Amino acid sequence: MKRQLQINEQRHRHHAALAALANSLNPYNKLSGLQLWRKLRRLEIAARSAACAQCNGEGYGGQPYRETEAWETFKAETGAKVAAIFGGKLPPAFFVNGDPRGYVLKLDSGNGEKAATEFPLHRDWGNNQILAPVIE
Repeated sequence: MKRQLQINEQRHRHHAALAALANSLNPYNKLSGLQLWRKLRRLEIAARSAACAQCNGEGYGGQPYRETEAWETFKAETGAKVAAIFGGKLPPAFFVNGDPRGYVLKLDSGNGEKAATEFPLHRDWGNNQILAPVIE
């Protein structure tokens, strides 16, 4: 029971941080942290699948990512989708991680930008912030 309370608290903290990040990017944001997480989670699943395909030498639409500019195009499209979720602005330090062993939608914490320090989002072992983690 105690563990479930800790999980719920961590989820609530992450959702609140997502909402605060969204409000800093777009003061007219109407989505809750949970709604933002759900949209980002769907995108995370698709992006992880694409990252796995990229690492396996497969590609989107039959074009291998490594042999064409398809992977760079995919990253740009994913960034545009994340920006749309946040009301038109991309969070500072956002990047698409190409390693499918971890999360794909991240904020780089190494460069000291606002998003990396002000909003207490869930972090990975590399200290990067994760936009749509599964907290269990």
